Amino acid sequence: MLDLGQRTTFVGAAATRAEAAAASDTGTSHDSVPVQVSATQFDLLQPYRQVLAAKRFWREFFLFDRLQHKNALQHRSSVHRRKAVQVQRIVRRLKELELETLLPERAKATTKASAPSKSGTLSREKQSVHVFPILLRLVGGYALLRKLIDSIEEAYLAYHMVASQTYFMSTSLTFCAILARMHFLVKHELKELEGLYDLVWSWAQTVDEIHLPTYAAHIEAAVGLFPRRHG
Repeated sequence: MLDLGQRTTFVGAAATRAEAAAASDTGTSHDSVPVQVSATQFDLLQPYRQVLAAKRFWREFFLFDRLQHKNALQHRSSVHRRKAVQVQRIVRRLKELELETLLPERAKATTKASAPSKSGTLSREKQSVHVFPILLRLVGGYALLRKLIDSIEEAYLAYHMVASQTYFMSTSLTFCAILARMHFLVKHELKELEGLYDLVWSWAQTVDEIHLPTYAAHIEAAVGLFPRRHG
């Protein structure tokens, strides 16, 4: 397990590496061997598609961003404005990762009909999944979300302080409410990413060491970022 200093260093490195992978898939998908999973296993990815889309979170951030833009001139030199800008910067970096496109779509069947199995049901073909590019971007997304949690909390406290001094009450309370909802949604997203990481990591264990991509060691080190131990 990584100590606190090593973990903090790796969070930044993982986020940087994942952002580079999102900008260009060169050296990621082409540098990894796909894992063959059954159709039933592939179906386990389906619930995570909505999680990665995070529509509720992006609606809240859109509102947050618009209100920040409207109040930018009036509060441009304030502490709470600087904290809010930091939240915006991290969210924009998160957007660049395009986590909503992370999971592969089901491959189309190569034949018109599959042969019936012994049980009388139609057998479904196995699916190819490039697990290591997925894990790489998951690590980067998880690291950014952890940073985002800290930034949201700092911004919330800054606006709460302004409200407690009875300055800009309506604006401050509105931002506090939005930030609280964003915080809840990000915490939920983090929890779901842990489950997705567990699932894809278990598939990655079937790859022979000789076929591991060059960045696999960095992903394995990322186990220290997650609350649970991985076998």
